[in-house]
Amino acid sequence: MGIDFTRDRYGRPLVTSPNGGDDKPLPYRRPSSYGGVLDDKFSLNQWQQRMALIGATKRPDLLAQIASTAAGDKDREQTAMLNELIEQCIEAAGGNEGRRLGDALHKYLAMVNSGGKVEVLAPWDADIEAYRTTLAEHQLRPIPDLVEVTLVNDEFQAAGSADIFLEHIPTGDVYLADAKTGKNISSPNTYLVQATLYATRSEERRVGKECRSRWSP
Repeated sequence: MGIDFTRDRYGRPLVTSPNGGDDKPLPYRRPSSYGGVLDDKFSLNQWQQRMALIGATKRPDLLAQIASTAAGDKDREQTAMLNELIEQCIEAAGGNEGRRLGDALHKYLAMVNSGGKVEVLAPWDADIEAYRTTLAEHQLRPIPDLVEVTLVNDEFQAAGSADIFLEHIPTGDVYLADAKTGKNISSPNTYLVQATLYATRSEERRVGKECRSRWSP
């Protein structure tokens, strides 16, 4: 699996100049953020607000902290505290369970794609088996060296990690695949933009001790 990027405090990948040298690394955008502008986040924002309210009712201590902090919400430090308290309320309501489950399934899939032996707990073993079955039905095989591979696009200043590249066994054609673990695909155009940035000709190069792949459209 690829080595992750060094990131800045906002989580943006830091990328060195394609020409080498001692230039200061630049923060690049994640390919998913390019497609994110197409998202309609109205329903998601309302869901998060509901989770925060539910969590506050479950944790009186958090509600008391919010009440005592809200008076100073125009102060930057107080605002940061309120944001953290909101996150804790969402957590108390179980709002992050889906994200954590998705992270776990991605790790399982990365191990499967790398060719390792994987023992998956029920009921998630059914998801992994469905993935294996789908690959077999379409005569696709994971390319172990291209699992969670880090890619850089200098033209668009985009950088991120692609889940997996698959080989079509009969033809030898290679396709990019991206695993989505949500209950539904609500923003297909978002994923299309992300995949388009990833699924282009890539050329690997080494920066210091880390491996990076750069590509051009």
